[in-house]
Amino acid sequence: MKVIADAAAIERRYIWVYVSELPPSQMVEYGNVLPEPGSEAQWLESMSDEDGNYMLGIG
Repeated sequence: MKVIADAAAIERRYIWVYVSELPPSQMVEYGNVLPEPGSEAQWLESMSDEDGNYMLGIG
C-alpha cells in the first residue's frame, strides 16, 4: 500500500485493494487455464511455442 501511494503521490485512503483467492482452475493467463501447483512445467509445455515464448519473455 505504501509503495503504491508513494509512487502515485497520493494518500493511502485513495487506494482500494480487494484480495480474492481463486483456485487455478478459475483463472486464465496467456489464453490457458492456470495449472495446479506443481504442474507448471506441463502447463508451459502444453502451450504453443509462440505463447510460451511470449510468457517467458515478459520481465
